[in-house]
Amino acid sequence: MVYSFKEIRKRKREIIAYYYNYFEYNKMPDKKFIIFAQGRTGSTLLYELLNSHPQVFCDKEIFWDNFPKFIFPKLYAQGLAIKSKHQVYGFHVKIHQLTMIQKLNAKKFLTELSSQGWKIIFLTRNNLLKQAISRIIARQRNQWFDRKENPLSQLNFVINCDDLLEKIKEQETLQYQEKKIIQDLSHLPIFYERDLIKKEKHQYTLNRIFDFLDIPSMSVNSTLVKTTPEYLSSFISNYQEIKNIINQTRYAKFLDE
Repeated sequence: MVYSFKEIRKRKREIIAYYYNYFEYNKMPDKKFIIFAQGRTGSTLLYELLNSHPQVFCDKEIFWDNFPKFIFPKLYAQGLAIKSKHQVYGFHVKIHQLTMIQKLNAKKFLTELSSQGWKIIFLTRNNLLKQAISRIIARQRNQWFDRKENPLSQLNFVINCDDLLEKIKEQETLQYQEKKIIQDLSHLPIFYERDLIKKEKHQYTLNRIFDFLDIPSMSVNSTLVKTTPEYLSSFISNYQEIKNIINQTRYAKFLDE
């Protein structure tokens, strides 16, 4: 098997994590957490807000989609926690990264980490339609976040309706699986629409998370801006076609949100 340079770097990171877990285990942070969430749910925004706190280091996704299975996934996560040299360490993981990429029993994996003191933040997005559109547009632009206000205001996109419905159904299935996994585990639920979409909610939401992690509250900030405008019709050329099709499905309620 021939690895690319990027894959070699990732495998090196894995080996270094095992080193820290084996030789410096006594330096494991007392407080650790997992963000359990699909993509396009506000997870990048949540990383930035959490990392406003001087005690916290929140990693992004540590189990990559385009990388072979890790040898010891749990030890890898523990090693990264030690390597961070922060009092509080967390990482983001998506359900399919555990079940499809790492070939793990996701409930068992999260249960074991929870029993070792890792706290779980369950981040979800209620509006599956807007989540799917956000995924499609991010892929079309090859850009997943923005720091410029209204980045799509001068752009127009065409959304394939079959692709859109497929992604909505996929997200719905994953969300159902997530809820089954998480229902018996202690966790803090965070909802994108309720807790993150409005900037004025950020501090209150992060105060709840800091309290959940048992660390002092700190002022938080992020320079990220919402990628998609409020009204889908303002940047989707075939919005009327999408509306007509979605109105014939159980997802019609998401058009008005």
